[in-house]
Amino acid sequence: MSPSPAKQRRRRLLPNRKSKESATNQLRGPLTRSRARAQHIVIENLTMDQLPQRLRKKNRVDKLTDLNDDCLLSILEHMNPVTLTTFAETSDRMNGLARYHFRLKYKCFDFISLIGVNNEVNYGMAKQLFKIFGDLMTSLNLARYLFANQNDNLSYDLLNLIKHHCCNLKTLKLEDIFIETQNMQKLNALFEPIETLVLDNCSFQQHNIGFGNMKHLKKLKMSEFNCSWKKTIGRNFEELEQIEFDSCHGLLNEYLETFIKANQMLKSLTVTECMYVTSNVFSAISSLKQLEEFEFKSSRLAENTIQTDLMHLAALKNLKVLNLDCMKSSVAQLLQNLVKNSIQIEHLELANGTMNDDTLASINKMKTIKILKLNEIAELTENQVVGFTKELNQLEQLHIKTNAKVTKYSLTAMVQNAVRLSCIKIDSPALHLDTYTYDMMLASIRKRDENIKLDLTIYGNCEQILVPEIKQLNDQNDRWFCVKELDRTHNHVFPKWSSNGQGSDDEEDDEFFDDDDELAILFSEDEEDFDPIGFGEVPSDMEISDSDADVELD
Repeated sequence: MSPSPAKQRRRRLLPNRKSKESATNQLRGPLTRSRARAQHIVIENLTMDQLPQRLRKKNRVDKLTDLNDDCLLSILEHMNPVTLTTFAETSDRMNGLARYHFRLKYKCFDFISLIGVNNEVNYGMAKQLFKIFGDLMTSLNLARYLFANQNDNLSYDLLNLIKHHCCNLKTLKLEDIFIETQNMQKLNALFEPIETLVLDNCSFQQHNIGFGNMKHLKKLKMSEFNCSWKKTIGRNFEELEQIEFDSCHGLLNEYLETFIKANQMLKSLTVTECMYVTSNVFSAISSLKQLEEFEFKSSRLAENTIQTDLMHLAALKNLKVLNLDCMKSSVAQLLQNLVKNSIQIEHLELANGTMNDDTLASINKMKTIKILKLNEIAELTENQVVGFTKELNQLEQLHIKTNAKVTKYSLTAMVQNAVRLSCIKIDSPALHLDTYTYDMMLASIRKRDENIKLDLTIYGNCEQILVPEIKQLNDQNDRWFCVKELDRTHNHVFPKWSSNGQGSDDEEDDEFFDDDDELAILFSEDEEDFDPIGFGEVPSDMEISDSDADVELD
C-alpha cells in the first residue's frame, strides 16, 4: 500500500537526519530558521562554509572591532608604518586610530626606518603612506638611494607627492635628489612653508629653485650641493637665522659674499670643507651684527692674509660661540681683540693652532667661557690646562686632545679648581688613574657648594688606564662622579675632526657614549661609608715623576 500524498509531501521536506551537513546538502529550497528547527539543525553550530551567503554576515565573528580604543592603540604600538598603512584602510574607525597613533609616533618621519621592515622601499609604498598620513608629518627625511627601481623621474615624483599631501611639513631633508629644469618650477609650492631645509648631495638644474618663496625659512644646510647659484644665492630670506655650507666646493666666493650681505639677520654661520675663502667673504661676515655662532673648519685661507682675515671676527659684538680651525697659525691677535672689544665668548673651540703666552693670557681673560675645547694645539702644556680651570670661574666643560703628557695630579688639580666643571674629556698619552687619585677627586666634588656631577672620559688604547682596584668599586656614587675609559681608535674627543673625516652632525656627546664601543667603568661609593682622604702628603708607595712634581696643587 502506497503512502498517502500527505506523508509523501512530509518526507520530501524532512530528509534523512544522519548529520547536520547531510541535512543542509539535501535541503531543497532556501534555508530558513523555521525549516532548520523542523529538521533539528542548529544554525550556530554550522561552519561558515555550510551557511548560505545571506546568513554568513550575521554569524561572522569579528573580535578585533569589539576591542575598545585603548586596546587597539596598544596593538598599533607594535605595527610598523607599512602595516599601519594597511590597517588604516580597513574602516573609518581604524583609520582614525591609525592616524592618531601615527601623529604621536611618526610625525617626524624618516624613510630609513622602513629598511628594517622591507628589504626595499618602492614608490607605491610611499604613495600610500603620503596619501593616508602625509598631512600629519611635520618633519621628513627623504633619500632617493633607498628606493628600488629608480628612474630619471623618481625624484620629481616623490617631491610631487610631498607637495600634494604633506601640507603641514616644516622640516625637510633631501638626500641624493636630482631635479631637472623642466620640473623644478612645478615644485615651488613645496618649499613655501618649510622652516628647516637640508640638502645633502642634491643637484637642482635650474637657477631659480623656488627659494625665493620661502618666507618662513629659518635654517638652511647645504652639503655637497650642486646648483647654479647666480639667482638663488643672492636672495633675502626674511626669517633666515642659521645656515651651514658643508663640502660645497662649487660655491664661488662672490656668490657666498652676496648671500651674506643679503641676509643680515643671520645668527649662526658654518663653513666647513669648502675651498679657498677670500678676504671679501670675511669682510662681509664682519657686517653680521646679529651673528652669535661662527664655525670655520677644514677650509682654506690665503697664507699671507690669515691674520688679517680672522681679525674681521673681532667686529662681531654678539658673538658667543667661536669654533675655529687655526690652520697651524697663532690666533693670539684675534683673541686679544675679542677681549679688548668685550665680546662675551661662552663657547671657544680651537684646533690645529699654537699656544703662546699671548694666546694663553687672552683665553684666561675670557671670564665668560663655559665650554673650552682645544684640539691638537701645539706647545700646550698641562700647567696651562690647569691654569684655565683656575682662571675661568664659569667653566663647565673642558675637552682636551694633546700630545703633551697630562698626569693624574694635573687632573686632580683641574677638579679642585673648577667648582662648576661637569664634564672633562681628555685624550693624552700615558695618563693613568689609581684609587688614591680617584678618592681625591671624589672628595673635591663632594665639597662643592652646588651638587654638580662630574663626568670624566679618558681616551686611550685600552692599555689599562685604570688600575684593577678601581674597577672593583661599585656604582653607588654615580650621583657624584662617573669615570669612563674609551678606546681612541673607535672614539674621538672631536668626532668632526677625526682622521677619517667622519663625524656626526649631532651633539658630540652622542658620539662619546656608544654602548658598542665604549669600555665604561662607573665608580661610586656609598655616602655613609665614605672616609675622605686628605690632601696632604702623597703616600710613600706612590712614585712621582719629575714631570708630575712640576704641577702645583692648591
